[in-house]
Amino acid sequence: MRDTCSGRILIVEDEDALVRILEFMLRTRGYEVLSARDGAEGLRLAMNCRPDLIVLDIMLPALDGVSVCRRLKDDELYREIPIILLTAKVQPEAKLSGLDAGANLFLTKPYERATLLASIDRLVQEHRKKSRAA
Repeated sequence: MRDTCSGRILIVEDEDALVRILEFMLRTRGYEVLSARDGAEGLRLAMNCRPDLIVLDIMLPALDGVSVCRRLKDDELYREIPIILLTAKVQPEAKLSGLDAGANLFLTKPYERATLLASIDRLVQEHRKKSRAA
């Protein structure tokens, strides 16, 4: 386990079991983790807390993940926050819609743990370097 905070991650997911698993995995790696159970709450947290990365489900109550992604990427203040869409939707249209909305990565459930963690680490490091340079 790392001794220092590696960054702040926001998980926007309505499945409690998956949230607990992701929180444990990420905290073990030294990340500060926030979570929201619906899209509207996720959008509010993203705007208030400015995470280093968002792990976002597509099928959410209140506001779907593609809409959350699009709203953040359309706003100059938040567009640099990397977003990973992590979803059970496997249709090519869903992937195209998510990437078109500005997601940095589209992964399907069930996900490969190593792939997800490596992607998170890489995107957070890139985001933090950009933020320090700005």
